[in-house]
Amino acid sequence: MDINTLFLLFGGILALIAAFGLFMKQAGTVRRKNTITAFSLFPLSWVFAVLGYFLIGFTISYGYHFFSSGEALNANQGYQALRFFFLSSLACLIPAIISGSLAERATLKGQIIASTILVALIYPLLEGTVWGNLVWLNGRTGLLKEWFNLPAFHDLGGAVILNLFAGFAALGGVLVLGPRLERYIKGKVQESAASSPVLAAIGNWIAALCLIGIVFARFSGDMNKATALAPMNVLLGIAGGAIAQFVLLKEEWHIRQGSVLAGAISVLAGADVFHPLFALASGFIGGVLFLFANRWTVHNLKLDDTCGAWPLHGLVGAWGGIAAGIGGYSFLGGLGGVNVLSQLIGTLVAAILGLGFGLIVFLLLNLAAGLRTKQETERLGMDIALFKIALPEEVKKK
Repeated sequence: MDINTLFLLFGGILALIAAFGLFMKQAGTVRRKNTITAFSLFPLSWVFAVLGYFLIGFTISYGYHFFSSGEALNANQGYQALRFFFLSSLACLIPAIISGSLAERATLKGQIIASTILVALIYPLLEGTVWGNLVWLNGRTGLLKEWFNLPAFHDLGGAVILNLFAGFAALGGVLVLGPRLERYIKGKVQESAASSPVLAAIGNWIAALCLIGIVFARFSGDMNKATALAPMNVLLGIAGGAIAQFVLLKEEWHIRQGSVLAGAISVLAGADVFHPLFALASGFIGGVLFLFANRWTVHNLKLDDTCGAWPLHGLVGAWGGIAAGIGGYSFLGGLGGVNVLSQLIGTLVAAILGLGFGLIVFLLLNLAAGLRTKQETERLGMDIALFKIALPEEVKKK
């Protein structure tokens, strides 16, 4: 075992903890009658996402499969198996992001099926062309080189190919499902009390801090390109996002904590090429963007995104992809090797894929099986309707 395998191991563990952090955020954001349902999605969505990625997704992205002899799989001390562990753990962030948007009104079965399809079949198309063996976007015969004569799209930590993709796929689900019951009355937003603002804030911080280690684990397999600037820049991005929360104080406290995770996402794509000062500025811009975009989404667009996944992961992920093309230039202190036009095109392509396939998958599932819970279940709360778990005050009434 060498240093590459060590980084893959710890990177995979951190990715799973980050996914758990996102489910913590969801459980703290929803109303008390839906907290158990939010937590129960973690093991269920994780299992099926891993299976889909194991059977199909990993092969699409990297051209490697596990239908071989044990001796073949153990080649190089099972390096590909550990690589799968890290990358499948990253892929598990996708159902964690999507379920946050659809919380309190989407069926468990529908969410699991949709996220499994996206992880197994659609996400690998993006992952494979940026990190793997596919060449349709990057590569000598890819879209950027063949059509535009531009250098490759750059995304070190998954700001675009993971966060943006999941955020825009979640938007597709929000558009199909519509808002929660009584969320909007006569065009006005009806606020609901979060079950645990502290739990939601902790989930944001856990996910953000895990990204510091995850971004460095991405260098495994090519440690010659590794730079300690990457984790440092993600940390500074988090700091910038934390400062941004004081820009819009009228938002609820636990919502403002999302600016911390927004700061990290803003730096993920270009963490290895940014100057630290640009990373700090990028994180601040991402945090401000999330706060205003989240309020605009809920109050102006009237889109009921329960945990703000589209503004946080989709729009901030887009900023992260574009920022990599700006901050990487040497005149801003960057290390070069990036192009802002490549980043713009790659970001746009990822957004189209995420929203397009998100709409297709959720529409088809809604037509085939129905994605939305029954109104009675939604009013009563999914915890008691699905798991027969009542709130303490309801038990006392009995």
